[in-house]
Amino acid sequence: MKNLEKLKRRILDEIKRLASANGGKAPGSMAFESETGIRRHDWYPDLWLRWGDAVAEAGCAPNKFNTAISNEVLIKSYISLIRELKRLPISGELREDFLEC
Repeated sequence: MKNLEKLKRRILDEIKRLASANGGKAPGSMAFESETGIRRHDWYPDLWLRWGDAVAEAGCAPNKFNTAISNEVLIKSYISLIRELKRLPISGELREDFLEC
């Protein structure tokens, strides 16, 4: 039990440290693992069932989900790209240009 409590304290401290270094924004679980080497299986399910629970316990606001792009914006952007290229774009061009809308 003592090791688990020690790990919990370390994780909470690391979340706070990374959030502070990132303008108050808590790291996502993958960024946290990349920065600290602490993997999901180190804390799940013994300490938390969700990453957001760990973030909240560290005193940070949960990260927001990305919002969907409306169909109208998506279609207008696609049409604009077709006009610019004067042909239908291939997948690589969609990733480079189209997804920047």
